[in-house]
Amino acid sequence: MIVKIKYLIINKYVQTLKDNCLLVLITFLVTLILVGNLNAQAKKSSEDEKVFELGVLRSTFINVNINDATVAINTWANQLRNKLKVDAKFKLILFDNTDDMVKYNANKNLGMVILNSIDFLKLRSKMSLYPIYTSNDNKNIYNKLYIITKNPGVKNISELKGEKLGFCLKRNNPIPEYWIEVLLAKNKHPHLKKFFSQTEEFQSESQLILSVFFGQTDVGIITETSFKTMDELNPQIGKKIKILKVSPGFIFDISSLTKASRNYSYSKDIIEDAINISQYPAGRELLTLMKTVKIVPFRPEYLKSTETLYNEYKSIKK
Repeated sequence: MIVKIKYLIINKYVQTLKDNCLLVLITFLVTLILVGNLNAQAKKSSEDEKVFELGVLRSTFINVNINDATVAINTWANQLRNKLKVDAKFKLILFDNTDDMVKYNANKNLGMVILNSIDFLKLRSKMSLYPIYTSNDNKNIYNKLYIITKNPGVKNISELKGEKLGFCLKRNNPIPEYWIEVLLAKNKHPHLKKFFSQTEEFQSESQLILSVFFGQTDVGIITETSFKTMDELNPQIGKKIKILKVSPGFIFDISSLTKASRNYSYSKDIIEDAINISQYPAGRELLTLMKTVKIVPFRPEYLKSTETLYNEYKSIKK
């Protein structure tokens, strides 16, 4: 029973990594409401308020109760309206893939978008994106990746040939795949599907770590945050699982303005209000719903390691 309870707690905790992106989405929705009103007030015309559109991939909402999130968004938005005395319309547009998002933006001009960091790099120039937020886990801006194995005798990646690899694509971000592919190329090995006998994608990192722990999966790629959490709950994890390789720190999601929305009048105070959600009762409720995650203003240096990996991956695929 104790093991089962711990397992449920672990699953709930590591889901935080996916929920970070949704919290950024919530902040964006509120920002859209506020900014839309500022623009409408500036025009002082009888025209209908402009509809600001936020583009998000459907994968953002995986394993998240959208109804609960909607209630939280509305409550928080009302509290912000009462404080700042603003109101406006917004519209959330969900996309199945980035190609659909790019095509839609070409005709409709999305105001803001939320993307994983690799998709951001791919679309930054094409959609004229200006990054403003990223998320963290309340400890670090970056999250490192570990290659783990239960075989204590393994000393380098070359010894993993022919084994079974498990991975979990956090927020559908291919960084784990890119990283292992670059490592294999640097060691003059074939790509991962030829190097490993089998690859398996897991729904959560807790499942993957336990699979390695019990010998069901030979090798796993997981985040440092998840591994440390598991080790705190069960010290046997750290004692019996070997960390073979550690990556640089990466960021996994970025929220951006588009070229169109950058022409609107933005208030620094309002942007800061949207970020400081803990100052509002509903904001604190959202932190609880999102398991105390938060967003932070984007800085160019945050993207450096991710961009380096992306360029290295492109070079080996030419």
